[in-house]
Amino acid sequence: MAWAGHPVELRYAPVRVECACAHCDAAPVEMVAWADPYQRRTRRLQQRLAVSAASMPVMHIAAIHGLSWLTVRRAEGRAIDGAIGEAL
Repeated sequence: MAWAGHPVELRYAPVRVECACAHCDAAPVEMVAWADPYQRRTRRLQQRLAVSAASMPVMHIAAIHGLSWLTVRRAEGRAIDGAIGEAL
């Protein structure tokens, strides 16, 4: 997504933390402020995709951002689920 008219690509490798428990096989990953857990896209991009999906076809948004149709559809679905959860 562009910032100040320049394209920006964020590359980050979250730190994997080893669990101290002897019986635990978990491999926790560092949480980052700009992304929801288990997501590869930033919150800002997901919000932009969801807002765009309200006024444009999903295929157009996917082509504009160079993403798959499914990625845009998931961002839209998460936004709808979040809005419904907040309303309840």
